[in-house]
Amino acid sequence: MLPDPIPEAPQPVYDRPRFKDFPAHKIYKDKPRPVNLVSHPRALRFEDRLVEGAKMGPNYAGNQTIIRWACGEECQQFAVIDAMTGSVIFAPFVTHLGVRFQLDSRLFVVNPPEAVERAAREGKPKSYYRTVYYVWHFGRFVEVFSENYE
Repeated sequence: MLPDPIPEAPQPVYDRPRFKDFPAHKIYKDKPRPVNLVSHPRALRFEDRLVEGAKMGPNYAGNQTIIRWACGEECQQFAVIDAMTGSVIFAPFVTHLGVRFQLDSRLFVVNPPEAVERAAREGKPKSYYRTVYYVWHFGRFVEVFSENYE
C-alpha cells in the first residue's frame, strides 16, 4: 500500500484571507522536542535563541513555534521550529512591520495592514510596504495573497 500523497499546496485567493480560512490541522499539547540543530545549516549560528524560544512551545499552525529577532531597523527575521520533531526552518523573508499569526491557524501575515496604516500615520509612505499572506504547508510558507499600497 502506498502512503497518502501530500495534499496540494494552498492556491492563491482573491480576497484578504482570514485566520479561520486556514485552520491548523491539530494542536500539539505535549512537551516540545529539543531543537534539532543539524536540521538546518544556519541553526547552530542561532543556537541560544532557538533553544530558548523553543521552550515556550507551539504558537503557530498547531505545532510550530515562531522565533523572531531584529535584523536591523524595521527588520525582523524568523525561524520556525516544529515542536513534534525539533526541526528548524528559516523563513525565506524578513518583515519591516511585524507579523500576525495564531496557534489555531496556518495563516501567517507579514507587514499586517494595521501596521502599514500605523506607519503611514507616522509619516512613512505606504508604498514602501507590502502585506503578504502565507499559509504553512508541510514545512514551508506558501504565498496565497498580497496587498501593495500606493
